[in-house]
Amino acid sequence: MSDELLFSDEQPAATADKRFEKPPWLVLVVDDEESVHRVTQLALGSMTYDERALELLHAYSADEARGILNEHRDIAVLLLDVVMESDRAGLDLVHYIRQELKNQDVRIVLRTGQPGQAPEQEVIATYDINDYRDKTELSAQKLYTLMIACLRAYRDIETLHKSRLGLEKVIRATRGIYEKHALTQFVDATLEQLAALLNLDQTVIYLYQVKAFCPVDGEFEVILPGQPAGETKFVRLEELEPAVRRLLEASIQAQQNQFEDQRAAIFCAGQQHVVMFYLEGPVALSTLDQHLINMLTENLNIALDNIDLSELLRSTQQELVYRMGDMVENHSPETGSHVKRVALYCEQLARLAGLGEEAAQMIKDASPLHDLGKIGVADAVLKKPGQLTHDEWQQMKKHATFGHRMLAGSGLPLLDAGADIARHHHERWDGKGYPDGLQGDEIPVWARIATIADVFDALSTRRCYKEPWPMEKVVKYIEERSGSVFDPDLVQLFTRNLDAFIAIRERHPDPGTSAS
Repeated sequence: MSDELLFSDEQPAATADKRFEKPPWLVLVVDDEESVHRVTQLALGSMTYDERALELLHAYSADEARGILNEHRDIAVLLLDVVMESDRAGLDLVHYIRQELKNQDVRIVLRTGQPGQAPEQEVIATYDINDYRDKTELSAQKLYTLMIACLRAYRDIETLHKSRLGLEKVIRATRGIYEKHALTQFVDATLEQLAALLNLDQTVIYLYQVKAFCPVDGEFEVILPGQPAGETKFVRLEELEPAVRRLLEASIQAQQNQFEDQRAAIFCAGQQHVVMFYLEGPVALSTLDQHLINMLTENLNIALDNIDLSELLRSTQQELVYRMGDMVENHSPETGSHVKRVALYCEQLARLAGLGEEAAQMIKDASPLHDLGKIGVADAVLKKPGQLTHDEWQQMKKHATFGHRMLAGSGLPLLDAGADIARHHHERWDGKGYPDGLQGDEIPVWARIATIADVFDALSTRRCYKEPWPMEKVVKYIEERSGSVFDPDLVQLFTRNLDAFIAIRERHPDPGTSAS
């Protein structure tokens, strides 16, 4: 969706865009007498009701009327003769409309010139019609009055239907928005649902522009659909168009929705975030539109609260993860900023692999736990400067299962992901890794990513038992083991984007060292 949608007003009013005009009321005249059609056209042809004109459709038999009724499901009023191709053609058509078409909305007025053929009391009691008139009593004035009553009833029925449809859309929208756990996803979902909610009348094209704003320190952060994290645009209140500024100011002051003709400012507030939506279209928002928007807003406030709680939980989990990672660093100081770099490498590679924003964030948060199990390894083994013996290597390998045992079973997505990474980041693509000997796609993708990130960092930085390798040697080592140790597709993504990983390494060197 573009940042701005302009509505052209350069054309004269007489040639205004018909997409924005209200559709006419459809009235079907069913009678086998041509004179009845002419008289009805003369009496009602120029009539309007609720700023909508009438469009008369004509059928000269019940069979012809059936075709029109099947084609037009939004006929408001049916002026129906009783006696046509048969004595009961009109009555049979009523049965067809109500029972077979299941159309309970159209207002049916029986008009007959032979009341003896269909006595009024019997017809009213037996058939689902709305009025019964003798043709001789329907003067132009009475026909006009009758039409107003029928159209008013049909309008009210349609309003109830739209209310029900709107409530269903609010419920669906709320369900979809509640599933979003990040602010940008919340905004995207809300913009989509607002557009769907406003287009209740499918016969009119409502071209509403909708923008989202997040007030921040006297400025507005403009949030666009699909906007990547970190790509923000800020505008000051005085830089906005006067109509937009006026409505947003009123909404902020009242801390609630504000409506003005075809414009609206929607105010959503959680415990931490305030998000405002401005919408504008070519037609005024109806009372029903405003009511549904207010209902949706109540649910949006709850959704924002949920996002705030989700962010608090995530930040708490993340803090715990980094503190546990620090424990590993303190236990094995040679690793330095290893866990931080590995987390960033994993996030970068997950994005390159197309896993999506949520998965990339998850692996970034969980990967610092990959070596947590080293806490259970004896210092004599963990900090030994020389080559490990066979028994010492078997002891070192146990850190994968130690870490998994510490993290598994919490029921928290972050720790569950950390458990998978801790257990499987030493598995090999060819199945010769440890501790479970998993092969290929059997290895969780997060662990496959962490394996490359862990090895790249271990080889390219100083350890107690080695100096950092030159970058060419590191890359050659990883490429030579593509398809045996490492996932070949991930290796390809890694080598094609090597500069991004080197940049991360240079930004986060070990304390007291410089990147090689």
